[in-house]
Amino acid sequence: MRKFVGNFLNLIGNILIGLANLISFARTTLLFILTIAIVMGVLIITMIGFFELFGKISPDPEFQMVVLGKWYWDVIAVVLGGSTMWLGFTKLWENDDKNKKKEYTY
Repeated sequence: MRKFVGNFLNLIGNILIGLANLISFARTTLLFILTIAIVMGVLIITMIGFFELFGKISPDPEFQMVVLGKWYWDVIAVVLGGSTMWLGFTKLWENDDKNKKKEYTY
């Protein structure tokens, strides 16, 4: 009987450890998906504003795209989106340089 209880408690412990690993994996996956969604959203809004500005500079009657409305919203979207993407790229490059300069000791 004592061996059965020990094995049962071991099983419960293994199940709890497995659930903790599953929750950790789900958290990491959801954070990754959220990050990708934000990045893609900024990219899409920036590109929409960029192409709308080109449409206002050189209007083509066959291709009229009005998503953001007034021209100044297009400028704001392009400036904010471009600066956000530039900041992200520079942070990525800084982290890459820091990782290259690290000395690994084993």
